[in-house]
Amino acid sequence: MNRRFKFGEDFDITDVEVKEGIKVRDDNSRSLLVMTLISIGVIFLLGAAAMGFREGAFDKLEAVWLVVAAPFGAVMQHYFGPTK
Repeated sequence: MNRRFKFGEDFDITDVEVKEGIKVRDDNSRSLLVMTLISIGVIFLLGAAAMGFREGAFDKLEAVWLVVAAPFGAVMQHYFGPTK
C-alpha cells in the first residue's frame, strides 16, 4: 500500500535567483582551493624529483605522481577541456 502525504502547496522555484555576490564568492573559493591543491602537488612533485636526482632512483617521484595525476587531470579537463 502506497501512502502519499502532502502538506501545504508546492513551492515554485522557477523565479528564484541566486545573488551575484554568492556566485562570485563560490567561484573565488573554488579557484583558491584548486590553485592551493595544485601548488601543493607541484611542490611534492618537485621535492620527489629532487630526491630522485640525488639518489639516482625515481621511485618516489612515481609514487607521488600516482597520487597527484588524477586530480591534476580533472582540473586540466575542467579548465581546458572541450566546451559545449
